[in-house]
Amino acid sequence: TAGYWVRQVRETVRFADGVGWLQSRGVRTLVEAGPGGVLSAMAQQACGEEVTAVALLRGAETPEDTALAAAAAQLYVRGVPVVWESLFAGARHVELPTYAFQHQRYWPEAAEDAMPVVQDPLDAEFWASVERHDVRTLSESLGLDTDVVSSVVPALSLWRDRLREDRAVEGWRYRETWKALDGFSASAVSGPWLVVVPADVSDDPWLSAVVAAMGPSAHVLEYDGYDRGTLASRLPGNELVGVLSLLAFGAAGPGVTPPGVLPTLVLLQALGDAGIDAPVWAVTRGAVSVGGQDPVASPWQAGIWGVGRVAALERPQQWGGLVDLPEEFDERAARRLVSVVSAERAEDQVAVRAAGAFGRRLVHAPASGSGGVPWQVRGTVLITGGTGGLGAFVARWAVERGAQHVVLLSRRGSAATGAQRLSSELEAMGARVTVVACDVADRSALANVIGDIPAEIPLRMVVHAAGVSHGVVELDSVTPEQVEAELQAKVAGATYLDELTRGLELDAFVLFSSGASSWGSGGQAAYAAGNAYLDALAAHRRAQGRPGTAIAWGNWAEAGMAVDSPEQGEYLRRLGVLPMSPQLALAALQRVLQDDETGLTVTDMDWSRFAPAFTVSRPSALLSDIPQVNEVLAGSSESTDAGSGFAQRWADTPAADRPRFLHELIRGHVAAVLGHALSTRIDIGQAFKELGFDSLTAVELRNRLAAATGLSLPATMAFDYPSIAGLADHLSEALGGGPEPDEEVLRKLIASVSPAKLREAGLLDAVLGLADDAPDRGAQEQQQEDDEATLLAADVDDLVRIALADNES
Repeated sequence: TAGYWVRQVRETVRFADGVGWLQSRGVRTLVEAGPGGVLSAMAQQACGEEVTAVALLRGAETPEDTALAAAAAQLYVRGVPVVWESLFAGARHVELPTYAFQHQRYWPEAAEDAMPVVQDPLDAEFWASVERHDVRTLSESLGLDTDVVSSVVPALSLWRDRLREDRAVEGWRYRETWKALDGFSASAVSGPWLVVVPADVSDDPWLSAVVAAMGPSAHVLEYDGYDRGTLASRLPGNELVGVLSLLAFGAAGPGVTPPGVLPTLVLLQALGDAGIDAPVWAVTRGAVSVGGQDPVASPWQAGIWGVGRVAALERPQQWGGLVDLPEEFDERAARRLVSVVSAERAEDQVAVRAAGAFGRRLVHAPASGSGGVPWQVRGTVLITGGTGGLGAFVARWAVERGAQHVVLLSRRGSAATGAQRLSSELEAMGARVTVVACDVADRSALANVIGDIPAEIPLRMVVHAAGVSHGVVELDSVTPEQVEAELQAKVAGATYLDELTRGLELDAFVLFSSGASSWGSGGQAAYAAGNAYLDALAAHRRAQGRPGTAIAWGNWAEAGMAVDSPEQGEYLRRLGVLPMSPQLALAALQRVLQDDETGLTVTDMDWSRFAPAFTVSRPSALLSDIPQVNEVLAGSSESTDAGSGFAQRWADTPAADRPRFLHELIRGHVAAVLGHALSTRIDIGQAFKELGFDSLTAVELRNRLAAATGLSLPATMAFDYPSIAGLADHLSEALGGGPEPDEEVLRKLIASVSPAKLREAGLLDAVLGLADDAPDRGAQEQQQEDDEATLLAADVDDLVRIALADNES
């Protein structure tokens, strides 16, 4: 009908929601039965690499029989049964040939479980009856009255479901720990440092002691709210060994912006503008806790730690690290500070205490005990961001766990999409529901909401799930306005909730943080700063004897920032931060509260993807105590026996053609990684960074080339050799048997380079025969002396490579 087509045009096509729903329920293969592959491409983009979309037809450019056969083959290798007889008359299965091909085994070996679990058939039948709620069968098996069994079966079913959920999320739990470090004993810095101090506290005795520790040659710059350009113009022009930022000790920024966050970002931008690449270290005091007897005293300063974790990923060469100092900054603490910022090691998140220096680690956090009685909700639960995706899931969970009243806060209140439907759903579950339009960054409005909660159903639980993200904005581009806007919902909301509930008897005060603060996330400096403050606020509340729990979530499957921004969600999946089903994420929340945790990271990680990308441009000790990470990183450095076919092709390629052969090989894989249809448009001399490479695509290129060549290539390959031409030179050396030197080129080099220099470079014997044919050197001696600074200072090997590259063109 006409109405059908009008709806098709006017209403939202929820295609991504549809395929996402299928993915969340375990669907991993989609088949498009239609005239082309348009929907397959859209589905692949929406679901990422976990799902494969197969189009049966490819349009007019591909014959139908060819397209159908290819689609059937693609489905078959993914484990989808195919009735081959319906496609090919007389089709039948044949045995694989016994010849060993390249003498490598490609079939996966079945892993042998050290303790195989064999379930008793009687147990299996018993639990199947419980799940079916088959009271009659259970009564007969147990010899009990049906009324007794009826009352027990629901509890047994719930217990088993909870046990399954706990096991499923056990591997998602990680916590922050601090590891004692050795070898920090330097007594003085080498060379001049720039120390940046807030102007309003420059005469503080504690800060003065820190400045003095950086040595007499330290250049002190007082930051007085300068903008980016002004600060760049005030930076010293002399060579610096490092930059020490004390900006965390300044006054708070606009609104409720943590002190030092915006000035630190401005400092990094100004240093980049001025061309200063000396490592930057940011100092805090009491922003982190290394143990139970070391409380978080300054949660406000923790925002700097969020900024620093992002800077380490975006500016790996410019960023030095983070160091938290003790309240008593004595001579011993000064030596440790100097040693930390001077050391060339992977420790870039360090806390200096009286007992020593400690490095931050992320480690597995198994649940404590056997679980006990499930954590229950009572009274009123206030949820910020309550009508959003995460808030709605939490609201349902709270009502299911016993909440009598839920207060859902959001900017639009009942006018928010789905708010009315959610409210009706919760009321049908037996709860009283209040939906309020309230900006949590407005303290007075928030105070009115809390004050209106009825005394007969007192506020017992707060869940701060509100947040705003402007997406991925690199450090160099982020503006003060963006920083303030992103921090208000997170930071102001948490601060005001903390203050306004201080006199109430709460069972839980839960802050929804993010992996952006746990390990950092490129392009999210302000977002990471806000979440790092939430982590510290929870610890600060605990130190004061009040409830406080911060959960740094990974990637939720059906809600949250990754769903609001499909591009960010796809990037996280490719990075190895896998989407978690809301049901299991809420089971993790339940267990966190049951175990009375202060801070935890909950995320489903594919470490084989994440670890190489995370460390590709900068070594990090943060993940070094996670066994899976060590296995992945150790495996990436081991040589493989793959690529024997490539080795033969390399050997068969004439020497003169090998550079072009490598250029085309690398260019093809670069195009595939970046998603370009044609590789011929990629300039072999253009830097990978200019082509759009990031840490993830750099690792993907490494993996492709390692598989193609059989070489052991470092994860930092694209950063060490930042162009196709440079990488081709490296691969040529690694493969051996590179291009034969051109005699005329060598003669010209010999004419320009002295025998002494050739001897130093170990090349004299190799070209001795050609030297006899070289022109007399006497006339060139003076010229050689004049050119020594520019010509002979270079390594002769580099000159040979340059000459050969010129000769190739």
